[in-house]
Amino acid sequence: MSSEKTRAFILKMVPYGEADLILTCLTENNEKVSFFASKARRSQKRFGGALDYFQLVDLIYQPKKNNALIRLDEALLVESFPKIREDFLR
Repeated sequence: MSSEKTRAFILKMVPYGEADLILTCLTENNEKVSFFASKARRSQKRFGGALDYFQLVDLIYQPKKNNALIRLDEALLVESFPKIREDFLR
């Protein structure tokens, strides 16, 4: 099965089980999409430090099957926005 790629901004991360994450992202097409990142909290090779709040990342994923979440294969950091965390009200 072929992989697809999109650029996305990470909005939300929810721990799932011991090592998995469910990510909610805003894609370059202005769509809110959820991804399932298997073993994301353990895998430094596939995700490294790319999975964190308010990061712009290139996501490589497998197309959706049935009603399942989209499986995330790899994330590459494009740009980080640490100032957003400092003052949410601003």
